[in-house]
Amino acid sequence: MTPRPLKVVAFTTPHTGHLMCLLPTVYAFTRAGHEVHMLGHVHQRAAIDRAGAQFVDLFGPHSIEDVDSTTHPVPCRHVTFAATHAESVADDVAALEPDLIVYETFAVIAPVVARLLGLPYVNVATNQVCVPSVVPEMYLDPRLNLSDACTAAVERLRDVHGMPNASPFLWLDGASPWLNLYCEPEAFLPSSKRAELAPCEFVGCLAPELRAPVGESLFPDRDGRTRVYVSFGTYVWVYFGSQVLAALTVIAEASPALDVDVVITLGGFPIPDDERRRLTGCDCVTVVEFADQWSALEEADIFITHHGVNSTHEAIYQEVPMLSYPFLGDQPLVAARCQELGLAVPLTSATLEAIEPSAVARAIGRVLDDASGFADRLAHARGWEEHTIAARPAIVERIATMVRTDRWT
Repeated sequence: MTPRPLKVVAFTTPHTGHLMCLLPTVYAFTRAGHEVHMLGHVHQRAAIDRAGAQFVDLFGPHSIEDVDSTTHPVPCRHVTFAATHAESVADDVAALEPDLIVYETFAVIAPVVARLLGLPYVNVATNQVCVPSVVPEMYLDPRLNLSDACTAAVERLRDVHGMPNASPFLWLDGASPWLNLYCEPEAFLPSSKRAELAPCEFVGCLAPELRAPVGESLFPDRDGRTRVYVSFGTYVWVYFGSQVLAALTVIAEASPALDVDVVITLGGFPIPDDERRRLTGCDCVTVVEFADQWSALEEADIFITHHGVNSTHEAIYQEVPMLSYPFLGDQPLVAARCQELGLAVPLTSATLEAIEPSAVARAIGRVLDDASGFADRLAHARGWEEHTIAARPAIVERIATMVRTDRWT
């Protein structure tokens, strides 16, 4: 007798990068025949549909900005959101009759809802700083500015919902006692962090089948030039806009002497017209508002990156050498690991240090001079990505068995 499919409810936040970390796991559930309802933001609907899940608008009826528009860092607002809307969202989720809750760590509301409904919950850790040991240092973050609503939310989660670990940083401290899924291959997570996420399985953040080809090239059709794709994502612009712009300007102004074609994406962030003109001062630099990164990396020879998890592993899968310029969170850790593995070259010696024009030429030269070495090492690392993707269906099957038997081991 074939076991009945599970009913799964998945939670994501409006952050696109976090959705991309969660979707491969959701897709593995839907491919295995399980029914998944996914609560997210309306702008994520198309991506959720492609993964085979049924979209549910979480943030239309329940706006984050309505309950907390001032707290910084911005993810702390997910704590306010959870304490404010947990009961009403739990009522909506109960109507779906789920067997299991799956969520990315920043979706603080998910384990609160699961606890209210008495359901097991599985966490997808979006990066390696999503562990309890990071929380104390977050109180030293110069960006920290907690609203009264956020402070009250922490108290409510602690006193009403019985969460003794409640803090403004639950978006980093959302590990599950049932199971945690990590969104990089095993080689990227240090053993100390692995212990904090136990029990832990490795599911990665890539689902190549969900990437639709764009078809239109971003790069000029010129033979012989090295193609350099530059993206620092979207979130870093919020806090480091001036540093991002300064780095892009150095890269653009260094490019004419390097026999390269450069495509820079701004991640949708508006910049002044005079700054845009500085970036596009030569015909070898193209600036776009958004780029389909998967397609861009298919064409690129080198990727200048902040080392977000998705960006890093997309580059590894496409076997593109990286130049590292990380900003915050786990980005310096991912950058350092890629450099240790010989997959990336740093542009500076310290995080947020200004890039020297000569450093751009030097880093590109290191990659080109060791092209065969980078090719070998990236091919080996791509094997880790492929192994992680191939293991995902078996992990989903184990989860389904544990849900049906209530034996979480």
